[in-house]
Amino acid sequence: MSDSENRGSIIDSISTWIKLLALIVLVAEAIILFAMTKTPVESPIYHWYPFVMILFLVVIIAAVFVDRFYDRSSGKIVVEMEDKKVSVDPTKNKTNKIEEEPTKYTNSLLGYSFDNLDGNGWGKPQEITYKEYVKQIYLLDEINDEYFQSLVSASNPFGSLLFQANILKVQHETSIEIKMDELTSSESIEHTISKIIELKSLEGIQLNDEEVIGLRKQLNQTDQINAIGFEVSFTVMTFNKKDLDNNAVPLGLPNLFMTLSIGSKEPIESLTSTKDMILWTTKNKLKNVIIDGERINSFSIHRLYQLVQNEDCIYLCQAQWTPNLESAVFSWDELQKAFESFKIVK
Repeated sequence: MSDSENRGSIIDSISTWIKLLALIVLVAEAIILFAMTKTPVESPIYHWYPFVMILFLVVIIAAVFVDRFYDRSSGKIVVEMEDKKVSVDPTKNKTNKIEEEPTKYTNSLLGYSFDNLDGNGWGKPQEITYKEYVKQIYLLDEINDEYFQSLVSASNPFGSLLFQANILKVQHETSIEIKMDELTSSESIEHTISKIIELKSLEGIQLNDEEVIGLRKQLNQTDQINAIGFEVSFTVMTFNKKDLDNNAVPLGLPNLFMTLSIGSKEPIESLTSTKDMILWTTKNKLKNVIIDGERINSFSIHRLYQLVQNEDCIYLCQAQWTPNLESAVFSWDELQKAFESFKIVK
């Protein structure tokens, strides 16, 4: 990681109010420094300028400690997504009873609720099957139920849970089609390619352009998947623990998280957990994709995930977002609020 990336990660981890305070202090110190150059050295006030500047720095350091202490003492766990923070309080995300409220979507049968997504562009909550969910992502035609179930079960130890999952999806505006070809890649794929080229060069082998393109196609699987569907959305998957028909892998949040993260092949951006919750974010920065017939150099897909469970069910709460669509920028506040307000019955 470069020095500029290190500095960027440090800045991103600081709360917005501290950034504002730091900006004010920096401006104040610049003014003091200017005044210091205009003040005669023999003036009594001249010797006070350095003490005032040090005092301002102490204020910033104290503010950082206060902010960190608040994060720890609030009981919330926090994950970061570039310049955005999402926090969930594991002491408040479970309740004895899901109450009907006008401002919330509630599912008393499955035992969860979240703040309504009812702003401009948001559609009505829709229940879909796991097969329909996969079809929407990969833009697939109709699939035979038995074939699809056997495929999911064969490729995932929790396949029966996924196939029978109850899925609720709330979508913002319409889906877009992201097309991919031999030029399409991602940050993680390009990193892998560079490492392979480096290792081959140590063996005295130089990959030509055609071989690199073939490697990129193989890693990106564009021979099998040449387009995906994308939309800003909020999704809740409910897995009934009784639906698991394979006990080869013990059912629990860590194993389910591992299986889901390996299956999605998305680079994890941040991760945190408690005894009863796993919270993580992923970022997939696609390169050279085609949207509406136009070649796009960079398109970032961000996803927030929250795994939580009670005695009967495991819930996967997911928020999907991008900063690259103008309409999506205005959807973030409600999407974040719904994700942070997700609550299940004990």
